[in-house]
Amino acid sequence: MALASKVKGGLGIGSLYSLNHTLIQKWQWRFFKNPGALWVQVITTIHDHPEDTSYFFNHVRDQGVWGKIVGSINSMHEKGIPHSTLKRKVNNGLSTKFWTQTWIGNDSIQHQFSSLFRLAMHQDRMIHDWWNNAWSWEWSRPFTGGTLANHLHSLRSLLDNISLNDDDDV
Repeated sequence: MALASKVKGGLGIGSLYSLNHTLIQKWQWRFFKNPGALWVQVITTIHDHPEDTSYFFNHVRDQGVWGKIVGSINSMHEKGIPHSTLKRKVNNGLSTKFWTQTWIGNDSIQHQFSSLFRLAMHQDRMIHDWWNNAWSWEWSRPFTGGTLANHLHSLRSLLDNISLNDDDDV
């Protein structure tokens, strides 16, 4: 009766399956939007959450409530709603990790440019830390040409239209 339209005497809710998945997506969004929230810190501590969201969603094996939420998110991924559709919107860059969080493209920069990531100093820094009105890099060793130089050129091209502002990241 709850699913029936209001005209037919129901509540007009529609599909409980769709409503449930919408609410789960909302939880997923809140999880990444509010990393400092107590409930998020508890979950990340219990499940040893890395910054790589695709790893996290593919490796939670808990049978509890959180495991069921992650299972449902993975179910949506299998039905064509990929994890990569959830990414951060960078504004001031103070709460988004440059290398490990998905914020540009469909994957983290760590995965898009793994050879550069291996040479990067301070791999856990925020985007803001790498920006000083231009991108400033710190590498563990110098490189002048070859594949690494090509990857750096591709990364710079990807970042060409990025600029930071005073608003918080979301």
